Amino acid sequence: MIIYQRLRKAAIKKIFIVIVKTIGVIIWDSKGTNNSKYVEPDLFIRFENLDVIIEAKVGSSEGQYKQQWQREILAYLNMNNEKNYYVFIAVGGNLSVLSETILIKKKHVKIYKCNWLSLLINVNRYENELESISFPDMNISATKRLLNNIILAFNIHQVYNIEWFNTMARVQTIIHKASIEKIQTLFK
Repeated sequence: MIIYQRLRKAAIKKIFIVIVKTIGVIIWDSKGTNNSKYVEPDLFIRFENLDVIIEAKVGSSEGQYKQQWQREILAYLNMNNEKNYYVFIAVGGNLSVLSETILIKKKHVKIYKCNWLSLLINVNRYENELESISFPDMNISATKRLLNNIILAFNIHQVYNIEWFNTMARVQTIIHKASIEKIQTLFK
């Protein structure tokens, strides 16, 4: 559930779906896909009301392409007979994070895109939300440890969420305002 929430906030900003629980591990079936080569997404998660198909690429500027998305979605549709609602997310390898629409079986399919940094920023935000809870229970503590491991994995793969000086909270002004004004007059 946490993974989907972070993906939704990073890539699917306008979709509102209630997901009750994950169904379990689904084996990706390559039979009947009408593709000459075996195709599968990098990650496939089945929830009670939704399937999430994720194609991930290393880096942030290249690697994603429409033909691969089309083949994976076609394989999914052949496998599921269009029974379930699904979302396709392209993570990393995008020149732009604006969503795209592609045509598959005469239907328009929206491709949601995000980069690794936007995913990390959302993980950091969620961790900060949990930090602000006054009396965390065991589940929150376990979730925070999991989020810290996810952040560490991003950092190991050289994806960092750097806090810039101008965004850091200031507790108090160190230099008195009169001193700042005096210094400004010296440099006019």
